[in-house]
Amino acid sequence: MRRCGVRKCLLFAVCFVSAAYLSFPAQAAEESVNVISCAGEVKLIPSTGMEAVVCRGGMRLEEGSRIITGKGSYVEIAFDRTGRNIVKIKENSEVVVKLDGSEKIELIDGEILAMLRKLKRREAFRVRTPCATCGARGTDWSTKTDGKVTDIAVLSGKVFVRGIKVDGSVMEKEFWVKKGFERRIKRFEHPGAMEKISEARLSAIEKDIKGLPGTKRVLRREQRPSGVPAIAPDLPDRKVIKAGPREKREIIAEKREKATERMEKIMGRQERMEKTIERSDAIRERTKDNVLERRAYEDLRRRRLRRLRDDTAN
Repeated sequence: MRRCGVRKCLLFAVCFVSAAYLSFPAQAAEESVNVISCAGEVKLIPSTGMEAVVCRGGMRLEEGSRIITGKGSYVEIAFDRTGRNIVKIKENSEVVVKLDGSEKIELIDGEILAMLRKLKRREAFRVRTPCATCGARGTDWSTKTDGKVTDIAVLSGKVFVRGIKVDGSVMEKEFWVKKGFERRIKRFEHPGAMEKISEARLSAIEKDIKGLPGTKRVLRREQRPSGVPAIAPDLPDRKVIKAGPREKREIIAEKREKATERMEKIMGRQERMEKTIERSDAIRERTKDNVLERRAYEDLRRRRLRRLRDDTAN
């Protein structure tokens, strides 16, 4: 009898907790944006309406955070943990971070440069200005506005753009901007004709993108063979952010040393695998007339390659 009472109490507790859990709406994990680097006078106004704070590298930006850059200033932010989707906010600009849906940034005034390398499947990165909304996947492009006119210049890939109506809704007709071209959109109007980017502006944008710390990491990563890790961490973790200057240098140096050892180990395994393949091909050529010997060497080759792949995976 006593055991039955205990079971009833446990069953009641489980039902109560389940009902309380289901009564709350499920909330998706909030996407985060991290500051990679900044220079000059950069102010950050939190979404909570608190006073502006000085923007620093490693800070996390929440939904609704407002960034204002002064003359000769910039800030570089990443929209993923690996730092492969980067946006540079140039001088004299005002931006609001938006994480609701596909719209990531609202550019109120100034200019931003977007360099996108890895988005989620079926996801587009959109930028909204007072005149237009534009977006793309895996593209480098510049968006510039003064509130009345928006200029969109594309360095790689292509970007779609739509005008904005008087009531703030987005126009249905969609226009495209191809690599090496730009479009100008006036407020409450459809995008203008596509024109070729001038050499001066094209070289200025390319220089701007390649000169940034975060974009340098992405370019180095793209030139690195597949399977080889980065030398340094892409973004600072919590341990690095909370540490002092001396501890921070020690942590980064330790991570750099471990990553270097891991890279050397992987490169050594790749070299051994290539030598095994070359040696097996030479043996196969010598024994092509003897079926039994060729089969034996092919079996040996498969076993060696399987063992090397397992070692590389571990």
